[in-house]
Amino acid sequence: MAYADLVSAQRQVLERTWLFLSLLYAVCRIVFVGVFLRTYGVSPWVFAAVELSSSLVWGVGSARCVGLVVDRQWRRLRLWGLVTLAGYVAPDTYVFSRAGRMPTSMIVVLVAVVVISLMSTAVWLLRSVRGARRPVAVA
Repeated sequence: MAYADLVSAQRQVLERTWLFLSLLYAVCRIVFVGVFLRTYGVSPWVFAAVELSSSLVWGVGSARCVGLVVDRQWRRLRLWGLVTLAGYVAPDTYVFSRAGRMPTSMIVVLVAVVVISLMSTAVWLLRSVRGARRPVAVA
Protein backbone atom coordinates (compact mmCIF):
# COMPACT_ATOMS: atom_id res chain seq x y z
CA MET A 1 0.00 0.00 0.00
CA ALA A 2 1.39 3.40 -0.98
CA TYR A 3 2.03 6.02 1.68
CA ALA A 4 -0.68 8.34 0.28
CA ASP A 5 -3.24 5.52 0.33
CA LEU A 6 -2.33 4.64 3.91
CA VAL A 7 -2.68 8.27 5.03
CA SER A 8 -5.98 8.61 3.15
CA ALA A 9 -7.39 5.45 4.72
CA GLN A 10 -6.20 6.56 8.14
CA ARG A 11 -7.90 9.93 7.71
CA GLN A 12 -11.16 8.34 6.66
CA VAL A 13 -11.21 6.17 9.77
CA LEU A 14 -10.39 9.15 11.98
CA GLU A 15 -13.05 11.32 10.30
CA ARG A 16 -15.73 8.66 10.72
CA THR A 17 -14.74 8.03 14.34
CA TRP A 18 -14.84 11.75 15.10
CA LEU A 19 -18.24 12.08 13.40
CA PHE A 20 -19.60 9.17 15.46
CA LEU A 21 -18.26 10.73 18.69
CA SER A 22 -19.72 14.11 17.73
CA LEU A 23 -23.14 12.53 17.24
CA LEU A 24 -22.87 10.63 20.52
CA TYR A 25 -22.03 13.89 22.30
CA ALA A 26 -25.03 15.49 20.58
CA VAL A 27 -27.34 12.80 21.94
CA CYS A 28 -26.01 13.45 25.46
CA ARG A 29 -26.66 17.18 25.03
CA ILE A 30 -30.19 16.51 23.77
CA VAL A 31 -30.94 14.40 26.84
CA PHE A 32 -29.48 17.14 29.07
CA VAL A 33 -31.68 19.78 27.44
CA GLY A 34 -34.76 17.57 27.74
CA VAL A 35 -34.15 16.95 31.43
CA PHE A 36 -32.87 20.32 32.65
CA LEU A 37 -33.82 23.09 30.22
CA ARG A 38 -37.33 22.17 29.09
CA THR A 39 -38.85 24.07 32.01
CA TYR A 40 -37.08 27.24 30.86
CA GLY A 41 -38.63 27.28 27.41
CA VAL A 42 -35.97 25.37 25.50
CA SER A 43 -37.79 22.90 23.27
CA PRO A 44 -35.99 19.55 23.28
CA TRP A 45 -37.39 18.82 19.80
CA VAL A 46 -36.15 22.06 18.27
CA PHE A 47 -32.84 21.65 20.06
CA ALA A 48 -32.54 18.05 18.83
CA ALA A 49 -33.08 19.14 15.22
CA VAL A 50 -30.52 21.94 15.52
CA GLU A 51 -28.05 19.81 17.47
CA LEU A 52 -28.13 16.76 15.20
CA SER A 53 -27.91 18.73 11.96
CA SER A 54 -25.14 20.95 13.26
CA SER A 55 -23.27 17.97 14.74
CA LEU A 56 -22.98 16.50 11.27
CA VAL A 57 -21.59 19.81 10.02
CA TRP A 58 -19.32 20.13 13.05
CA GLY A 59 -18.08 16.54 12.92
CA VAL A 60 -17.22 16.54 9.24
CA GLY A 61 -15.94 20.12 9.28
CA SER A 62 -13.60 19.77 12.25
CA ALA A 63 -12.13 16.54 10.88
CA ARG A 64 -11.57 18.21 7.52
CA CYS A 65 -9.97 21.21 9.22
CA VAL A 66 -7.39 18.94 10.82
CA GLY A 67 -6.53 17.43 7.45
CA LEU A 68 -6.31 20.86 5.82
CA VAL A 69 -3.97 22.17 8.53
CA VAL A 70 -1.78 19.08 8.21
CA ASP A 71 -1.68 19.56 4.44
CA ARG A 72 -1.18 23.33 4.84
CA GLN A 73 -4.14 24.11 2.59
CA TRP A 74 -4.91 27.48 4.15
CA ARG A 75 -7.42 28.75 1.57
CA ARG A 76 -9.67 25.71 1.89
CA LEU A 77 -9.23 25.87 5.66
CA ARG A 78 -10.90 29.30 5.77
CA LEU A 79 -14.10 27.95 4.24
CA TRP A 80 -14.16 24.76 6.29
CA GLY A 81 -13.28 26.75 9.41
CA LEU A 82 -16.33 28.97 8.93
CA VAL A 83 -18.58 25.99 8.22
CA THR A 84 -17.24 24.22 11.31
CA LEU A 85 -17.72 27.30 13.49
CA ALA A 86 -21.33 27.62 12.33
CA GLY A 87 -21.93 23.98 13.22
CA TYR A 88 -20.39 24.51 16.63
CA VAL A 89 -22.32 27.63 17.66
CA ALA A 90 -25.77 26.86 16.25
CA PRO A 91 -27.13 24.73 19.14
CA ASP A 92 -25.72 27.00 21.83
CA THR A 93 -27.09 30.04 20.02
CA TYR A 94 -30.55 28.49 20.17
CA VAL A 95 -30.23 27.71 23.89
CA PHE A 96 -28.91 31.17 24.75
CA SER A 97 -31.67 32.80 22.70
CA ARG A 98 -34.05 31.22 25.23
CA ALA A 99 -31.82 32.16 28.20
CA GLY A 100 -33.94 35.13 29.25
CA ARG A 101 -36.20 32.70 31.07
CA MET A 102 -33.33 30.91 32.85
CA PRO A 103 -31.85 31.81 36.23
CA THR A 104 -28.39 33.38 36.18
CA SER A 105 -26.86 30.32 37.86
CA MET A 106 -28.09 28.11 35.00
CA ILE A 107 -26.64 30.51 32.43
CA VAL A 108 -23.28 30.44 34.25
CA VAL A 109 -23.28 26.63 34.16
CA LEU A 110 -24.13 26.63 30.44
CA VAL A 111 -21.37 29.13 29.64
CA ALA A 112 -18.91 27.00 31.63
CA VAL A 113 -19.94 23.88 29.68
CA VAL A 114 -19.51 25.73 26.37
CA VAL A 115 -16.07 27.06 27.37
CA ILE A 116 -14.87 23.69 28.64
CA SER A 117 -16.07 21.86 25.54
CA LEU A 118 -14.48 24.48 23.31
CA MET A 119 -11.16 24.17 25.13
CA SER A 120 -11.33 20.35 25.00
CA THR A 121 -12.01 20.50 21.29
CA ALA A 122 -9.10 22.88 20.72
CA VAL A 123 -6.77 20.50 22.57
CA TRP A 124 -8.07 17.56 20.51
CA LEU A 125 -7.58 19.47 17.26
CA LEU A 126 -4.01 20.44 18.19
CA ARG A 127 -3.15 16.87 19.18
CA SER A 128 -4.72 15.55 15.99
CA VAL A 129 -2.70 17.94 13.86
CA ARG A 130 0.54 17.11 15.67
CA GLY A 131 -0.16 13.38 15.48
CA ALA A 132 -1.03 13.54 11.78
CA ARG A 133 2.21 15.33 10.96
CA ARG A 134 4.31 12.50 12.39
CA PRO A 135 5.68 10.15 9.76
CA VAL A 136 3.80 6.90 9.32
CA ALA A 137 5.84 3.70 9.08
CA VAL A 138 5.09 1.83 5.88
CA ALA A 139 5.73 -1.90 5.85
